Order: sequence, then C-alpha cells, then structure tokens
Amino acid sequence: MGKNDYVKIWNKVLSKYEISSFVYDIGDNLRKIHVYNLLNRVLKNFEKGHESLIISDFGAGNWLYLDKIYQSINKNSIEKKICLCGFDFSEAALKWGVEKYKNLKPKNVQVVLKPGDFMEMLNSKSCSISDLVLTLEVTEHIKDDANYLVNIFNMLKDGGFLIISVPNANPLFPSLDWFQYVFSRNKLIEKDLRVGHYRRYNTKDLQELLREIGYSIIKTQHYDFILSGYLELLLSRTFTRDNLFKRVLFRICLNIIMFEDFLFNLLRIRKSGGIFILAQKTK
Repeated sequence: MGKNDYVKIWNKVLSKYEISSFVYDIGDNLRKIHVYNLLNRVLKNFEKGHESLIISDFGAGNWLYLDKIYQSINKNSIEKKICLCGFDFSEAALKWGVEKYKNLKPKNVQVVLKPGDFMEMLNSKSCSISDLVLTLEVTEHIKDDANYLVNIFNMLKDGGFLIISVPNANPLFPSLDWFQYVFSRNKLIEKDLRVGHYRRYNTKDLQELLREIGYSIIKTQHYDFILSGYLELLLSRTFTRDNLFKRVLFRICLNIIMFEDFLFNLLRIRKSGGIFILAQKTK
C-alpha cells in the first residue's frame, strides 16, 4: 500500500468520529496503558543530563495515545523543553489527535507535525536525531522492516530508546485471534490485507532482529490474550449509541482486560494478540 491508500483509510476512519467522541476500542485503550507505563520507565531517566528532549513518533496516525505522552511528561515532572515530532502519511489524522488532546499539552512541549512519506524521510536522513522513538502498530506495514528499524537506530542518540509494538503471530487459545489464525491456518486474514500488513511477528524473532541491529532489549510485554475480542463484541452488539451505561460497562471490561494482561505477563505467557518491546541503543 502507498501513501494515498493510507490517506484514504484515515479519511474514512476520521469521518466516523467527532473530536469529542469517546474511544471505546478496547485494543486501543489497552495499548495506551502499555505506552504510558513504558514511557514512565523511559522518561524518569531523562531529567538529568539533557538540556532538551526530542521524541519522534513514526506512523502516529490519529495519535490516540497522545494524551498518555502528555500525562507521562507531567507525571515525571519534566520541565525541560521537549520537541514532539509526529510522522504520518495523513496530516488530517495527526491534526485530529492534536486537537483532541490540546487541553492536556504541557507548556514545555512543542508539537511538530511531519506529514508525508516518513520512510523517505528516514532513508534520506532528514529526521532529527532523537532521544526516544515510538513506532506503534507500524512495522508490520513496512515491506523492508529490517531497514526501517536500522534507520531508526541510526537516528537515535547513543543511549536513546525505542518503543515498538507489533501484532503477535502466535495468539493464545481460545482467543478470537487463535480461531482466525491458528485454527483456520492463516498467516494473514482479510483485515490484515485490507490495512496493508505484510506480516505478524514471533516474539523471539523480533527480539533477535533488534539485537542484530544493535539494540539492547530492556523489557518485553505482551497484551490482548483471550478476553478482549469477546468483550469488544459484547460492547459493539449490546449498544449502538453512546450512553452512561455503555461507558460504565466499558470501564469494567477494560479493568478485566488489564487484570488479564497483568496476570499473563506475570506468568510470562508469550502467546497473545500483540507485543511491546522497549529497547535501547547501546553506547
């Protein structure tokens, strides 16, 4: 898929929602929580020895987790200047996220939008050297994923961090993903092809790829084990309109999924819907 295809997808997605719309997607909210926790782990190390920080987010889309970036900056009491660069094919999607969370933006954060082909920007080395790079649910869309991760490695400062998330090729039984991929013997399903996925990832293979490039693996987390797909169906088929009861039920469902995530990560279960890795460019 090319730039225009992704722009069309985002235009279609954005046409369904208002800026003020409540985000009911359990997967998106679950990823937001993981992003927030990993950001806290990274940002607490940045208060000393840095005059300013540059954070780059590749494939940020509509920046649904921008609020968690802002909240993490506030939680860690970072007062130095921060340049937050958002890269995506769709300028409209980036602006949507910025507008949605504009009231949460810390005063010391400068948001810079970089619409366009960020792969070309990376290849031409025109991106700013960064302290932290996020690439969430993006790498599976890129044909040459190894080259993409090498280019990110090269734009990181020594000691800089990468937060990456990808779909897991090994879902856990009896999740909906297990029936769609394992039981049905599909490497990719129609949804993957529709949004431009080239692959899903095995945890060990992704870790090895990152280590070969030069990253050190700091932390690996898995998410979306069994219940989220079923609870998404419950929410979508029980309610068609936004109301207080739906929001309360959503919060209950999200808390159940968060507990499942905590428990299964504690048990070090690697079969899941998705993978998060926090990695560092070793000095």
